[in-house]
Amino acid sequence: MQKYILTSPRFKGQVTFGYDHNGDIVFYNNEIADEVVVKWMKRFIPIDKHELETFKTKVQATITEVPEDLTFERFWNAYDKKHNRKRTEPLYNKLSDAEKMQALMRIKQYQEYCYLKSRGIADPEKYIRERYFETDWMKLK
Repeated sequence: MQKYILTSPRFKGQVTFGYDHNGDIVFYNNEIADEVVVKWMKRFIPIDKHELETFKTKVQATITEVPEDLTFERFWNAYDKKHNRKRTEPLYNKLSDAEKMQALMRIKQYQEYCYLKSRGIADPEKYIRERYFETDWMKLK
């Protein structure tokens, strides 16, 4: 199964779509609070994976494929500093799939930024608690 997360500056929240190996939708999870947006989306849900690009343009949104493995183990193995695992794991598990994906994807950017600025990386607990993964570290170089 392939999962995609749709986000947009035009609304707060996210929508997750799941498609089977044939490209047919198997689940839809809407985490948007705005009822007008929710009603509009229900009318235009891309039931086929190939409709995602057209849908993305209509909504003026970003669609990102979710890596299959969003487990804490993957995060822990990717993060270079191994400290406070017991306190970090519950924090990580509380994140949404979109936040977990962002946290995983920004680890390398964050660590490269720290290396270039000659500073140590934060403990993984702080990385999550302070939401360092929401910073676009590439723009700060």
